[in-house]
Amino acid sequence: MQIETSDRKDQEILDFRRELTSCLQGSMSDAEEVNEATFNRIKKLVDRFNENTDSRWREKVIDVRNWFNFAAQEIVAATGATGSYYDGGTGQSGGEKGKLAFLVLVAAIAYQYDIDPDAIESDRFHFVMVDEMFSRSDDAHAEYALKLFEQFKLQLLIVAPLDAKARVTEPFVGTYLHVVKDKTTHKSQLIAITAEEHQNS
Repeated sequence: MQIETSDRKDQEILDFRRELTSCLQGSMSDAEEVNEATFNRIKKLVDRFNENTDSRWREKVIDVRNWFNFAAQEIVAATGATGSYYDGGTGQSGGEKGKLAFLVLVAAIAYQYDIDPDAIESDRFHFVMVDEMFSRSDDAHAEYALKLFEQFKLQLLIVAPLDAKARVTEPFVGTYLHVVKDKTTHKSQLIAITAEEHQNS
């Protein structure tokens, strides 16, 4: 997945970026009048930040995520062929949006754990818990997500009802943990079942 960025054509953001750039012009000058002009430009901008009546503008322009438009191009690594193009999630089916969300999620987790999927097998524990993650995904996209987690060597705890929707997870599950509540004592018990025991039950 290749991320593409472009400048957002928003006049308030464009004006702010231009003013911000102008604050740096002449900042290394020895000339007093140049330094005075630079100071005044910075003061004007700081004063606007401090105006309580302009909080909408302030929150908008200081969040650099608002400065750019982001899109993602799916590329087959082996051939270079292009696949789906994601631009703000528009024009995509729910499953395709889910596919992109899974990819971004796994990439973010891999970044946090500093994982290289092509590295030699590691004995590090990379634990991730997901709650009913596949409840709104079709089987194909859920399987795609599970293979991504497997490729990045992440250890999953999937919290979900053990129903027909959970069948897609079976090839990836080693142990099932079933929580049972006693209606009389109101105490819960955790029962561990291996994947093999579950399939034979």
